[in-house]
Amino acid sequence: MKPKLMYALPIITVVAVGFFFGFVTDREIILRTHPEIYQAAIQTAETSTVSIMLDFENGDIRTLYNLPVGQNEHLLPLLARALKKENTEIKTKEYSGLGTLVVKIGNKENGGGNAYWQYWVNNRHAEVGADQYVVKPDDVIEWKFTTSGE
Repeated sequence: MKPKLMYALPIITVVAVGFFFGFVTDREIILRTHPEIYQAAIQTAETSTVSIMLDFENGDIRTLYNLPVGQNEHLLPLLARALKKENTEIKTKEYSGLGTLVVKIGNKENGGGNAYWQYWVNNRHAEVGADQYVVKPDDVIEWKFTTSGE
C-alpha cells in the first residue's frame, strides 16, 4: 500500500463515520423535537395512488388519474376531494343503517330515469358504502349512473 493511501484511509473512514453519526443524530433530534414532521414525511413516502372513472351515461365519461391516497383513507372523502378539484358538484345523504350514499354527481341525481350512482372497485360491484370502503393502492374505481347493478 502506498504511504499516502495508508494515511488517507483512516481519515476517510473517520469522516464517513462522522457523517453517518451526524445524520443519525439529526434524525433523532427531529424525531424527538418535531415528531409531526417526521410522521408527515413517512406518510408522504407511503402515499399511493388510485384512479376514478365517472360514467355519466350516454358516453359522458371522465377519468381522474393518479389521485394520491393515504393509509386507511375512505373512498367518499377521496371522491369529494377529487371532484372539488374538478369543480364538479357532489351531494351525499346519510341513511340510517346504510351509511352515507352519493346521491348526485355533476348534473346526475339519483332517481332520474330510475338510475342511481353505484360504484365498482377493480371490476367488482361494491359491497359497502363509499364512506366505509378503505381505498387500497392501485385500485381502479368506477362510478356509474345506472339502473342496473351489473
